[in-house]
Amino acid sequence: RDSILTVGYSYHLLDDRENYSDEYDQHTPYINLTYRFHPQWLASVFYEYSKADYDDAGEEKVQDTGATLAYDVTLKDRLSASYGYQKTEYDAAGRVDYDEQNVDLSWSHNREFGQHMLLTSTLVADFVDRDIDSDERGLSLSLGLTRTIQRGSLSLSGEMGTDERDADGGWDKYQRNFSIAGGLNYQVLEDLTGNINASFEKRYDWDLAGDKSTFDDYGAGAGLTWSFSRWYQLSVTYSYDRLDAKDSLASSYFEHTVMVQLSAAKDLLKW
Repeated sequence: RDSILTVGYSYHLLDDRENYSDEYDQHTPYINLTYRFHPQWLASVFYEYSKADYDDAGEEKVQDTGATLAYDVTLKDRLSASYGYQKTEYDAAGRVDYDEQNVDLSWSHNREFGQHMLLTSTLVADFVDRDIDSDERGLSLSLGLTRTIQRGSLSLSGEMGTDERDADGGWDKYQRNFSIAGGLNYQVLEDLTGNINASFEKRYDWDLAGDKSTFDDYGAGAGLTWSFSRWYQLSVTYSYDRLDAKDSLASSYFEHTVMVQLSAAKDLLKW
C-alpha cells in the first residue's frame, strides 16, 4: 500500500514570438520512490535532472534531490518533514553557479462532517538556505472544504502565509499572501466530466530597501474531459488570469490560455 516507483521524462520548448522571454528547450528526466515501510510511516525520495539550452544565455543544468518522511499520528493527523537540495550550474559568462537547501515541517488534519463533507487543514513551516542570496523562512496555513454531491463535488479553499528574508544579519519582511479558490467538478455524461474554478490572491512584497509592492491576481477557468477506449482521455481547458500590480516594476497584465491534452494510461506490470 502506498509504495510506488515513478520514472519519467519531460521535454519543454519555449518559442516567444514577441521576444518577451529568452527562448529555450529543456530536457528533464526524473525518478521518484514512495515506500510505506510501516503502517504509520511513509518515506519518499526523488531525483530530477534538468538541462535547458537558452538562445541568449547559454546552458543551465539543475540537479534537484529530496526526501520526505511522514508519520500518521492518527487516521486524521499526519506529521511530515522533508529536505531538498538543489544545485544549479551555468556555462555562460557572468552567471554564477549556486546551491540551495530547504527544510519543510508540516502538520495536516482531516475532519469529516457526515458522509459528504471533508475539511482539510495544513500548517507548514519552511526554511531555505542559499549560498549567494538571502536565506528565507516562512509559515503558511491552508484550509480546504470538499462537499460531494450527486455526480460531482464542490470545493472551497483558502491559504495565508508569511515569509521573511535574512538581510544583513536580521530578518526583514519579504512576502505576505492571502488566497481563496473555489471549484465544481461534475460528471456530465458517463464518459464526460466538466469543471469550473475561480480564484483570487493578494500578495505584498518588500524589497531590500523596505518598499512595499502590492499584487492582486484573479483567475478563472473551465474544462471538459472525455474518457474513451478504456485507457485514453482527451481534455480541453480554458483559463483566464489577470494581475494588477501596484508600486512595482512588474507590469499588470491579463492572459487567456486554451489547452488541449491527450493522455493514455495502462497497467503494464504489477508486483
